[in-house]
Amino acid sequence: MRNEVIRDFVVQVNADPESILSSMGIGVTHRTLDQTPSEHQYFSKEYWTEIYGALFFQQSLDAREHDADVTTLVMRQRHGNEDRDIFRSRFVVATRNGLVAQLTKRKCIDLGAMSPSMTPPIVHRDAEIAKRLDAIAFPGMTANFDAAKTAALALTMLDWREFGQACATEMIAASQALARALEAEGVPVFAGAKGFTNSHQFAVLAEPFGGGQAASKKLRQNGFLACGIGLPVAMVDGDMNGLRIGTPELVRRGMTTADMAPLAALIARALRGEPVGDEVASWRRGFKKLCFVH
Repeated sequence: MRNEVIRDFVVQVNADPESILSSMGIGVTHRTLDQTPSEHQYFSKEYWTEIYGALFFQQSLDAREHDADVTTLVMRQRHGNEDRDIFRSRFVVATRNGLVAQLTKRKCIDLGAMSPSMTPPIVHRDAEIAKRLDAIAFPGMTANFDAAKTAALALTMLDWREFGQACATEMIAASQALARALEAEGVPVFAGAKGFTNSHQFAVLAEPFGGGQAASKKLRQNGFLACGIGLPVAMVDGDMNGLRIGTPELVRRGMTTADMAPLAALIARALRGEPVGDEVASWRRGFKKLCFVH
């Protein structure tokens, strides 16, 4: 069909992109983040982590990692050189995802890795669309002022007005119970002067699991969602040193403090590399009712 790509071609490219590019006269170079240490000064692993965190809208962790990787590789290969002209910039990634282009640009500027007027590492194929998306991405989405969220927020506030106190109490109790249960399972939980937590979330010391983002990927493969976070403890090279875990959605789905011990056992096994995805899915099916809502 006009303006569409034939499905067989997409399958072929996905299976062997290098051969397709070679047939078009485009050379392929294999690069990894560990290569050419002399270039790391131009865009550090810490900057990679910042880019990864900025791409919060990506549901796929693989997609977030890919976009953070290509941003890092482009900036490193530029060796700190900047130019307004996209061709004189030498290294650039073209994308049809305008939001990725704008968020990576803004984060690179915030990090001091590039000047606002220079060519960013990822550019949108349509400059006019990119300009419009820039206005949408900030402050619209990233500053949380998107008008499309208003109706959902209004309903949430109605639920919160009636059930908020009870829900908050249960979230905090569940958070404290889960933190204690994880500690009992041998998972080190970060603690302050007042204990593990007095809120709906807490943090695990992630160094034993390779770092916060590495730990979150292990959990994601087994049906859990969490994320890396920075803690005032020793750094983890190339990753965050904490893993943040929250209980709002658990409580909304009907879990109580009585469920935190078996949940902690599953999380601990997943963090240690044991595949528990099927068990998690089976257990999750028992929680079918939304709580603290009209």
